[in-house]
Amino acid sequence: STKDDNMTIDISHLTTAELDDLIARAAKRRTTMLPPFPDTQPQGELQATYDPKWYITGVNNGTLLQVKDPGHGWLNYVIAPAARAVLLNSGDGKISTARSELFLRYFFFA
Repeated sequence: STKDDNMTIDISHLTTAELDDLIARAAKRRTTMLPPFPDTQPQGELQATYDPKWYITGVNNGTLLQVKDPGHGWLNYVIAPAARAVLLNSGDGKISTARSELFLRYFFFA
């Protein structure tokens, strides 16, 4: 096959299940491509979901954080114990609301 930088995919007739499958397959494929997403914090104008639904569950190798994204569905992250400790001890003032405090306390002691 040839590379077409102007390739478009008509998604207007896909069902919800078909679109979910396409997004999942595209995201999985993206993890194998170069360059990878940078590890640096994104800067500039950011698109963010306000007050997403989330769940926290303790797992053998850390804490499972599940966050609901309106376009991607449930995103799952396992936070290692060392990373939890860094977050808990950050003390940089960026986490200041009472709700965030409750989240962190649950997150670290779940």
